[in-house]
Amino acid sequence: MSAVVDPSNAPAGKLPLWQTIRLSYATYIQHFAAGLRIATLWLPPIAFLALIAGWLQATLLAELAAGPRPQIDVSQPLHLLMLGHVLNLVIACAAVSSAVAWHRLLLSKEEPPWTSAGNVGTRNLWRYVGAALVICLIAAIPLAAVLAALALFDLLPAAGRTPPDVIAVIALAYVVSVALMLRLSLLLPARATGNPSLSLKDAWRHTHGNLWRLFFGIVACTVPPVVLIKIIFIGLTVVPVGAGSISRNGRSPARSRSAAGCWSGRSGWAFSPTPTDTSSGRRDRSLIPSGSVHPSDRYCHRPCAGSHSCGRPS
Repeated sequence: MSAVVDPSNAPAGKLPLWQTIRLSYATYIQHFAAGLRIATLWLPPIAFLALIAGWLQATLLAELAAGPRPQIDVSQPLHLLMLGHVLNLVIACAAVSSAVAWHRLLLSKEEPPWTSAGNVGTRNLWRYVGAALVICLIAAIPLAAVLAALALFDLLPAAGRTPPDVIAVIALAYVVSVALMLRLSLLLPARATGNPSLSLKDAWRHTHGNLWRLFFGIVACTVPPVVLIKIIFIGLTVVPVGAGSISRNGRSPARSRSAAGCWSGRSGWAFSPTPTDTSSGRRDRSLIPSGSVHPSDRYCHRPCAGSHSCGRPS
């Protein structure tokens, strides 16, 4: 978007939407080498941390799918949560640093150095961060006001008892917040290029009548690349882990669950990972003993292939 509209002298007219989208993608291609230089220092650690986090998450899901448990803890392990926070912090730093370098390349014709990480200590970057924080605080006012009013009347959303009108009011507050962020977004490229004179009032005036154009322009220029990156990420992490799980067991996780549902080798109890009465849809906790009884043993409710090890007929 900054390739078309210079916030310091943009006319208060209509944004040429399709021309802006075409020029944005053309700019990506034209300055691809410069973009790589900007992201040189940031891409390796982000890719490394993202691959590790994705692999650990996919491995955890594969383990949960392959082995039935009486009680499954769906919360993420602490090390995976910490890794996610570190990854998000690195991505935030990379996004701000790269955005400032990219704006200066397109608007000020400033060729980027071998990496954008060198601008972390510059005044323009911290002005950019300050402008972003101000925009976020302003955009949070409608949502905060709505939540405060709902809390005053004890109408905050809760599981199973949120009225539809409350949901509609919260959704409307989100829409207003997004609209405020879009209308004030011209402040960011101005600060990145060292233009502190553009005020919030000027940004609001320059974006008058262009709210939907800004919205659709940003969606069209960001969603396709993000989807492509997600597909590549899943192909590099989730798919290999799932294939490895099938090849190690010689069968799919679903078949492994079916086989494991017939026999608990610990004490000789036949069991099912999901004890459900198929006729009524209710859970069946009936126990069928085989020899010694252990309080933590599993449950049996359905016939297994062949004959039951617990003595129950098929």
